[in-house]
Amino acid sequence: MEEEASKELPDECWEIIFNRLKHESDQESITLVCKRFLSISDFLRVSLKLSGYTPITVLCRLLKRFSNLKKLQVCNFRGDMNEAILAIARSGLDLEELVALSDCRSHPEVWLEELSSSMKSLKVLKFTGGEGDADFVRVADAFPQLEELYIKDEAPYIISVTDKGMDYMSSKLKRLRKIDLSNKSRVSDKSLISLSKNCPLLEQIEIHDCNSVTQEGISFLFNNSHHLNLLYICKYLKIDSFGVEGSTNILTNLQSLRLQYVDIPDEFLFSIIEARIHLTDLALTDCKSYTFDRYLKAPTSLFSISEVFRVGESRVPHK
Repeated sequence: MEEEASKELPDECWEIIFNRLKHESDQESITLVCKRFLSISDFLRVSLKLSGYTPITVLCRLLKRFSNLKKLQVCNFRGDMNEAILAIARSGLDLEELVALSDCRSHPEVWLEELSSSMKSLKVLKFTGGEGDADFVRVADAFPQLEELYIKDEAPYIISVTDKGMDYMSSKLKRLRKIDLSNKSRVSDKSLISLSKNCPLLEQIEIHDCNSVTQEGISFLFNNSHHLNLLYICKYLKIDSFGVEGSTNILTNLQSLRLQYVDIPDEFLFSIIEARIHLTDLALTDCKSYTFDRYLKAPTSLFSISEVFRVGESRVPHK
């Protein structure tokens, strides 16, 4: 019996084999072979996505079953989100990413402290809030190592995030790399300045319907966020220069620029074409432009930089 047992592959070898299975159907099939394969497969599972109504009892069983989870998404959750996040916090998992979004507001004051005490490695946090600045202050105090943040406001025009909350958050989250400012109606240029000054590693920012943001704030962001590689602006805004003249030699890391409902001058587009050698895509959606209008026939136009160069060199005369 001992000789037969010694011939069995150790779990570590099976893990290497299972990790090479690329197709989900193959991964599911191995769990049906025996309890040992099921156990190994469960341990290798590092991400889990739940949607719709998932009873708390089922959630707790899944958290116990997949003991090595690093990424967990609970989207469109129709149960008690506060109870669900408390169960996650008490599961013993050390997550790196938690997405907890629903149509109902959650109450971070109920679970945030408990979550922060158990999730020491958390880098990405996205959840449905609803208490404006208070949400950002609690997150900043609880997770100073956070790198990506998105808080969905349930009632952005009633209790909204302000420059005060953004300034406090950015002063605490020095490692912040990505932030989504969607529907932050009371956020102004001051918040962009705070992010640029306080978060030197900032790489991606989305500015969606931030009514008080102007080209001056975006220009400051351009000139002071040296690691910025993705910028998405969705708001009715007319730009004269965006600080292009001062930023052409600074934004060397910019890879993706996506503008929607923005009035764009030729000078800005030509400067992007000539200076953004690392730009890999340029998306102009429902934007007003001059010379470029005839080349942007589709509602959404996505170009690689080589395609933009071809347009600029062969059909558009440089000024």
